[in-house]
Amino acid sequence: MTTFIIFGMLIGISVCNATIMYAREGEMMLLEFVYPCNSTRITLQYGNRAPCYSSAEPKHMSMPPNQRLAFENDSQVCSVQWTIDPVLRDDAGTYILTAYKNGIMLPDYPRIGLRVEYPPGRATCQLSDYHHDAEWLSLRCTAPRGTLPGHILCYQNGLRLPTYTHLQQTDRTITQTILARSANMNVFCCSTLLQESKDKCECKDFGWDPSNKTTLTEISPCPIPATVQTSEPMSSVSPTQDIQIDYFTMPTKIPDISKCQCNTDHVTLRNSISTVISLAITLIIIIIIHIMLSARHILKTGKIEKRLENFGDFNKTDTLQRLRTLLVESE
Repeated sequence: MTTFIIFGMLIGISVCNATIMYAREGEMMLLEFVYPCNSTRITLQYGNRAPCYSSAEPKHMSMPPNQRLAFENDSQVCSVQWTIDPVLRDDAGTYILTAYKNGIMLPDYPRIGLRVEYPPGRATCQLSDYHHDAEWLSLRCTAPRGTLPGHILCYQNGLRLPTYTHLQQTDRTITQTILARSANMNVFCCSTLLQESKDKCECKDFGWDPSNKTTLTEISPCPIPATVQTSEPMSSVSPTQDIQIDYFTMPTKIPDISKCQCNTDHVTLRNSISTVISLAITLIIIIIIHIMLSARHILKTGKIEKRLENFGDFNKTDTLQRLRTLLVESE
């Protein structure tokens, strides 16, 4: 909501000792009245109605629910702030502060004239005979006129439709004829300000079904996407039922299958590497044992040959006997 703080005695157009102020419907307005601090009594009133506030009886205020008062008094300047939030059309009029001193009304009491501006009202349309053929039809749309300049626009299938006539205005209404396709696509129309056009989702004053030539009871130019209940059988939906499905409901958390597979492969690879390392260590141990045994055998053979050279020339029987003895000793 746009907020306007307006000081009634300083800003505006003064006409006959009155300040004219402008506010848009729905906004906040602050009117400030300055009066002599030596006043013995002040009253506030709207138009020619009875005063809604009197300092003589401050507890007996008769203010509308969207209005409130605030006072500021010092030795030099005294004022009252009249806040209207939000501004309504019925708030337009003249606001008057009257100051008294010893029962005598002081002259030149401040007055503020409030003018409320508002856009055109809701648009309504009906089928027109201005232009009608196999492809196009025309809708004559009317809206209550506002104080701010406006016009009427329509959308069909998300696209803005062309106008058939220029905007026509009277003291109370604005009228415009819009061309629409006669296809099975709903038409949505609305009134808007000339400088603040509404988009397709905001344009929902009036809805029209061209295929049946009827007014829509539910106006939803941008419906919320429907969800599908996967547990329900497909046969529960009628084949002739018009259902718009844009999205499917999905679980809030979906397991990452590829991530799980990567973890499994990692564990398998790690186990394979461990197996290969174990086999390699075992093989190395076997080779070392084989080398040690071979070396021992070679050492034994060398000792035997050396002993034989020391024996000299003996017969075969003695040689064999000595060989057995050496083998026993080497063991």
